Amino acid sequence: MTGPHNAVGLKLLLHRQGDVPLVNDFGDNIPAGIHTFIAVSVSRETHLPPPPDECDASRKLRYYDQYTQAACYRECITDLVVATCHCRDYYMPPFNTG
Repeated sequence: MTGPHNAVGLKLLLHRQGDVPLVNDFGDNIPAGIHTFIAVSVSRETHLPPPPDECDASRKLRYYDQYTQAACYRECITDLVVATCHCRDYYMPPFNTG
């Protein structure tokens, strides 16, 4: 969640271990002062394999241990910001120092 906000409450996102938590995109807002009940269920999605040469799941990422589309996207955005501004925002993955 980028930028300062003046809202009160919290934003909740449940995700699989290893996935990049895109809270700003998929999180649910829970306002303060209201009782909230959240149902949680597990579902499994089956996707067709990507077209050849479009998505290589064996590709190694520098900032994440496991390849996901969200991790790849976040890594590309981070690299672009670092190349352009020579800095990164606090929520972006850390620089690879190893």
